[in-house]
Amino acid sequence: MGPRVLLVCTANICRSPGAERLLAGRLGEGVEFFSRGTRAVPGAGICDFSASWVESHGGAGGAHGSRPLEVEDIRASTVILTASQTQRGRVIEMRPSAQVRTFTLLHAARTAQWLAAAGRTPPRSADLADRLLWLVEELDANRGSAPRDEEDDDELPDPHRGGRHPQVFGRLQAAVEDFCAPLLFRGPALRRDRARLRQKPSHAWR
Repeated sequence: MGPRVLLVCTANICRSPGAERLLAGRLGEGVEFFSRGTRAVPGAGICDFSASWVESHGGAGGAHGSRPLEVEDIRASTVILTASQTQRGRVIEMRPSAQVRTFTLLHAARTAQWLAAAGRTPPRSADLADRLLWLVEELDANRGSAPRDEEDDDELPDPHRGGRHPQVFGRLQAAVEDFCAPLLFRGPALRRDRARLRQKPSHAWR
């Protein structure tokens, strides 16, 4: 079995399935992406805004049914990316040893972007699965290294509990691009990617 990336939000109907599909659309074959919710009601579909955003931004398709987070999901994951610090805490509460591979999506993206900008990349000979393993180790080793704006709390608010879908998904989309940057390193191509990424909305609220 190859690497598995677990995305976690609250109800598993909006942020986590959106991130799951956007990442799968960027990285393609070789890595499995799946999502869960800390308070999910089994079987609910993806929300209309998330589905529309994913479709219009090149995300993977397919049916979705929400599922609650279980310990086995955590144990089976190479890396866990959460929408909030509260959800990260819940993952670690359920499986303390997962702390070294659990991050909020925005924190992981910010650190991945910092690594790419610093020219720190996986071995050129590595396949995508090995590059992901490299990135997980680098994320854990550099948790406090990447600078952040004072107002950036590394949280993706819940659009169904006070957040606004367009702003939340703008930040989510930028985070996906930043997380993928070091994984898609192709020498000179990355320089073009960096220029494109700088034109993306920042993680800060507009």
